[in-house]
Amino acid sequence: MKSRIVFVLLITIISITRLWAQSDSTFKKTVSVLISAPWLNAYFLTQNSSNTSVYGFIGFAGELNYHFKHKNYFVFKIGNTFSSKFPFPASVHHARGYEKVESIFINLFNCHSITPFVRKSMDYGYGIHFARYSYEKTQDDLVSAIKNSIGISSMLRFHIFTICSVGLSYNPSLYNLEVGKLEYNHFTNIELVFKIIEKKSFK
Repeated sequence: MKSRIVFVLLITIISITRLWAQSDSTFKKTVSVLISAPWLNAYFLTQNSSNTSVYGFIGFAGELNYHFKHKNYFVFKIGNTFSSKFPFPASVHHARGYEKVESIFINLFNCHSITPFVRKSMDYGYGIHFARYSYEKTQDDLVSAIKNSIGISSMLRFHIFTICSVGLSYNPSLYNLEVGKLEYNHFTNIELVFKIIEKKSFK
């Protein structure tokens, strides 16, 4: 009896292994190009006198995705976000001064896909980033600052359609390259992502 159980378990393990190998062998690695629009942005900057939190709209990014497994892929992303008062390009008259932030960033993500909902997949990822923050404020005097920082990144992405998804990205910058010390800043955005090119590569 014991030998029969061992035999059945062995056959089951071999069958699962063969199915797994078959699914991996038939999967074609994929390269995709996506564009995204971060419509809602939030920034936190460490300043000498006081910390600053700024919110706004407008941004764009492009990314290259490399799917090396069915549910795993790498992301290289570069973009630019702003703290505009409107969710569309518009000229703004600042009668009583203004405060604005802009960030130029590069992300590297390792991403995983899961399916928590029926026929709707969700991706999560983690990685690193470089960010260049430009800060400007004027009321009585002009105050400006530029920070080049590196840090870690995380993202969530919900697929609405095959070519469209909604994403949330959180990027805490931990090291200021300008002054060479640990310093916390961050930029966060909610974005719409669109797939424009998908190319199947070798197996």
